[in-house]
Amino acid sequence: VSHFVRGSMLKYDVEFSGGTSTLVSVGKELTLKDIETGINSDVVKITGDSQPDYNAVEGKGQFIIKTLTLSADQRDALSTMLVAKYGITVEDIESTSISATIGNEMKIAAILAIIIASVLMLIYVAIRFHDTASGVSAIIALVHDIQIVFMIYTVFHLPINNSFIAAILTILGYSINDTIIMFDRIRENTDQFRGDTKGLINTSINQTLGRSINTLVTVLITTGALYVLGVGAIREFAFPMLVGIISGGYSSIFI
Repeated sequence: VSHFVRGSMLKYDVEFSGGTSTLVSVGKELTLKDIETGINSDVVKITGDSQPDYNAVEGKGQFIIKTLTLSADQRDALSTMLVAKYGITVEDIESTSISATIGNEMKIAAILAIIIASVLMLIYVAIRFHDTASGVSAIIALVHDIQIVFMIYTVFHLPINNSFIAAILTILGYSINDTIIMFDRIRENTDQFRGDTKGLINTSINQTLGRSINTLVTVLITTGALYVLGVGAIREFAFPMLVGIISGGYSSIFI
């Protein structure tokens, strides 16, 4: 789907793909629309990056420009343009470059963190319920949650960054918790429904359904508040959390 919508798969932030991040202090609040309208054409021309990313740092009168790796001449040209545009000084502009090698190392570390967390949860659930099938089914539900979040990021071409990875790991922990509650109730009811698997599962899910929905709603309220009221970095964390929590609530019950 993403190939039809955007023509590409995942969009990696500078932290993972490598590039240059430029922090600009202008001393006044600017919206993303103000920034893009004011300088995007000049930034594209100077940097050669057709799709630079902009982030407004709320409450500090700053914004960040993320582009492909810039040469010294390109940095100077970008600084000159920003100084002329906003009436600031060169000292108000800070540039940081991340090499592609470091970006690849961070991608590998992030993938390993997700895999290790999933494997450890698989082992824990299998031991806790004395049933490997329970562990496998729990991991299938978790994979579903991760796929849903990745789908949203791919279709809307949102940047993959450290906040995204933190949110994914948090979603894994949240979703597995709900799943374990249901597995526990199924185990408690097993003796009452010997030979009636359908009745066992239906009764157990119905008994935990209210708890699952209440938990989902309360977490959505708090995460939604973070997304609406938080600054840019908090929103980057809260958005995948919102998607993952809804997906996790669904997968725990139905998958």
